[in-house]
Amino acid sequence: ILTQALKGTDGNRDKIRDNIEKLSGYVGVSGTFNFSPKDHNGLGEDAFVMVRIQKG
Repeated sequence: ILTQALKGTDGNRDKIRDNIEKLSGYVGVSGTFNFSPKDHNGLGEDAFVMVRIQKG
């Protein structure tokens, strides 16, 4: 995520933030990240299920 966010920013904090907010569809270990200006977490609630046991 950080590698993508740093592209073309020259280290400018506001540009880094803007790039993160534009990032969507980034597949990470915990799920697919979709950031926005209102969502800095990037993961939906479904990404926080580690184990699900059904009929067990």
